[in-house]
Amino acid sequence: MMRKQHTLILLFVITITCAINMSCGKSNDETASNSLTADYEYVFLEVGEQKFIQPAEQFAGGAGTEEDPYKISNAAELALLGQIYEIEAETDPGDERVAPYYKAYYILTDDIVINEVADGEDWSDITPEYAWLPIGFHSGFHGVFDGDGHTVSGLYIYTNYSERNDTSTGNSYGLFGINYGTIKNINLDKAYICVGGYSSDVGGIAGTSSLADNSIVNCNVNADIYCYNAECGGVVGTNKGIVSDCSFSGTVNALQEQWIHSTGGIVGYNTGSISRCTNNGVITCVSANGSVGGIAGTHNDNEIRECKNNGICSGGDDVGGIVGDVFLSSIGGEFMSKRADIIDCINSAFVSTNGSNAGGITGNCMLDDSEYKITISGCNNSGIIMATGKTGGIIGLVSLCGKGGVTISNCNNSADLGGEVSSGIIGTANDMFGTMIISDCYNSGQITAELYGAGIVAENNLMAWNDDKEDPLNVTISGCKNTGTVTTMRGGGVAGVFVSTIPAEYGNRVTVILENDVNNADIHCTSDNGFVGGIAGNLGVMNGNILVKDSYASGVISYPELNIDEETVGITVKEIRPELSRIGGGILGMVDTGIFFSTNNDGMDESQVNNPDAKTIITGCHSDMSFIAPEENEYVYTDDGTPVYMNYFGGIIGFYSDKTGLAFLVEDSTYSGCNRGLGKTSLPDVGMRQ
Repeated sequence: MMRKQHTLILLFVITITCAINMSCGKSNDETASNSLTADYEYVFLEVGEQKFIQPAEQFAGGAGTEEDPYKISNAAELALLGQIYEIEAETDPGDERVAPYYKAYYILTDDIVINEVADGEDWSDITPEYAWLPIGFHSGFHGVFDGDGHTVSGLYIYTNYSERNDTSTGNSYGLFGINYGTIKNINLDKAYICVGGYSSDVGGIAGTSSLADNSIVNCNVNADIYCYNAECGGVVGTNKGIVSDCSFSGTVNALQEQWIHSTGGIVGYNTGSISRCTNNGVITCVSANGSVGGIAGTHNDNEIRECKNNGICSGGDDVGGIVGDVFLSSIGGEFMSKRADIIDCINSAFVSTNGSNAGGITGNCMLDDSEYKITISGCNNSGIIMATGKTGGIIGLVSLCGKGGVTISNCNNSADLGGEVSSGIIGTANDMFGTMIISDCYNSGQITAELYGAGIVAENNLMAWNDDKEDPLNVTISGCKNTGTVTTMRGGGVAGVFVSTIPAEYGNRVTVILENDVNNADIHCTSDNGFVGGIAGNLGVMNGNILVKDSYASGVISYPELNIDEETVGITVKEIRPELSRIGGGILGMVDTGIFFSTNNDGMDESQVNNPDAKTIITGCHSDMSFIAPEENEYVYTDDGTPVYMNYFGGIIGFYSDKTGLAFLVEDSTYSGCNRGLGKTSLPDVGMRQ
């Protein structure tokens, strides 16, 4: 073992001095099937103090068929397999020298040691005896490789990581380079892979799995993987095929600060199928533009099903316990499945980002084409999630711009969460057009948010106002339940705020439905000028179709101690607005298009309250929310008589503004724990007190 002194460049020279016997691998003659009768030299160009294993002259046996695969019993025979595919890269699959091996079957018959691994040895600082050139590095592996449960240990790959400005052509690095076939039943133990170069694919088993019918099955990896300008995965870097029943332990580290990395515990960048895989490793990315996931960094097509993350995921911009970034768009080419699903997955580990979006299942979820659809169903999070921006127990940020729609169903969060915008299921949703359905989801974790917080969805930005299109926007939250305490400036037990930038003439394109939802938790408003609601904090879209139906809320709405010192009064009241307000509603905190407001400047038209033609309707709802705050429905004054606060508490709605022409109707709805159904006493009351 010696210290690194030079960068390794994976170059090789192949000199073929005679052809492989035509009968090799094609007859029942044992001598022919067990021997490569070619006399050729396979020489790697060694740089510095690194070298490669000299390939064996023949396999340990076998005929290369499914019934009698070529047998590999040691590292030299494994290197021989790599040599064969490098010869193929210089010729073609029909060449008589490689034809018997091109799509043949191979099996390990014993554990293989590439390098001896002593306890405590650090290959980031010490060079082992042998480096490894991936099998199918240039041509791709086209056969079937069965590890038969055996272990390959001590794999070492090191390229030009230290040359951080390198822009050379990327390649695929792992035990295998490019997989065009099947790799199964193999364990990779104590591997070290450190790869630079521009746009490489790096994974423990394979750098790339390139076709839809390629498969990597039942492979377990223990490795330390370092990537620079690469798509990195614990098992495979980029996957277009099938990855199933695999696991990873160790570390995957994306090291380029400016690169848009996809870094995952199982797969870096995925457009294929991943199922029943588990990550136990630590996955990190230093780039502010990276995507980090316990299973996949980026999920761009097909499905991820029945996977588990038990390992820490951190760094990047979009970070998720299962996937960092779900992005589905036709830009750049057609995807095969026209969907990106995450089904029955579990995160139980810590997920964090210094960037924008973090979620227990996925940090970011973006649909950007009308033909495509994203579904996240049956997923659970119990891991702590932290982000400076959007935090969700299931998803940090959803962006909807496609008719195919986004569906989140039967998902649960039990972890306590915090952030600027935080919720048990979705932190923020940005909606342009299409359909988003959130159904039968449940949050039991405590939610703490600096700005917007809720049990199910904290912030919903409605932006369907493009006058070039008439595409509708439909948002439904149905059958969802929250039992976790919500502490926030503005928010609600189920939904936080619905913020609309839609001009009135486009409002009729929007439909928002909250139906059969339940909140059984206390809500603590942290602001001297905040608003909260038992079901939702704010709903108000000019000419929008808003329905809150058959929903129930219970618990306590409370507020902090009043801050009415002279400095606060002078700055906040006299310079910004003449009055601050505490707003709370048993069902809705307020009905208003704004989130920053001045209550005493709003219009008051009592004809818009319980207007039978209203497009905002609350029906069949009941609230048992009670309120803890001084002097309910009265002004709070300073010592000199200056009005500072007004409390608007309503059993159904806390505050209503008709300055924008809104109207609302309350039908068959009841409340307790409050003096009025509508907190604004200058307007007619709503609902029935029980």
